[in-house]
Amino acid sequence: MPTNYQDFSLDHLGPFLASHPGRGTMRIQVSTADAAFPIPDAVVEVSAVIDGTPLPIYRRKTNQSGIVDDLILPAKPRSASQRQETASQSGTLYTVTVTHPGFRSLTDKRVVIYDGVETIFPASLQPIMT
Repeated sequence: MPTNYQDFSLDHLGPFLASHPGRGTMRIQVSTADAAFPIPDAVVEVSAVIDGTPLPIYRRKTNQSGIVDDLILPAKPRSASQRQETASQSGTLYTVTVTHPGFRSLTDKRVVIYDGVETIFPASLQPIMT
């Protein structure tokens, strides 16, 4: 396994996966200076929020363009968004944490994922002034 990523086992998430049969994708773009400069080699961790507790699913490093791409995430079925009584709960909650030496961390930012939808999450890091 390359050292720039880690995918966590989903074996212990059986009930979560059963109730989230859909799949959404996420792309994370890490930059600084109002998106003017990408940040390569930032560590991005994506966690599912299950019963209020974040459980890590992915840990990846950004590429030279500051991007982590093609994260496939379990999501509630698309049909939930098409019924009035369930539409407001049709997304699946995840958190994103981004770290890099020399920058302030972005911690536990909430992101909602929907079945069949690519979510683009811009993460702006602020440099640490010494």
